[in-house]
Amino acid sequence: AVVSTQSTGEVVGVDMTSEQIEVANQYIQYHTEKFGYDKPNVSFVQGYIDNLVGAGLKPDHFDIAVSNCVVNLTPDKKAVLSEVYKVLKPGGELYFSDVYTDTDLSDEIRKDKVLWGECISG
Repeated sequence: AVVSTQSTGEVVGVDMTSEQIEVANQYIQYHTEKFGYDKPNVSFVQGYIDNLVGAGLKPDHFDIAVSNCVVNLTPDKKAVLSEVYKVLKPGGELYFSDVYTDTDLSDEIRKDKVLWGECISG
């Protein structure tokens, strides 16, 4: 994402854990220098995909949203889509890689913590 936006674009990473944000922040300067940018075009914020505006992302601001195996971990899928829609510019796009089923899961399976942790339910 950092490369495709070039030096004038902006990439914002969101994670729910402070530990992951801390790790990501350690590599900002490395990638800024590697791609020859004068200043970083990436930042990271702690938050949840079902509350992106609450995490500080600007409404109607982004061209693309990318999620990698996060939607299935969030209980309220409609809230996820609603929040992503809020932060995308008109015509913006969501790309996601996730576990998907076209069948309804029982509440027992959907709420099973072991299966949820293994990204099988949620």
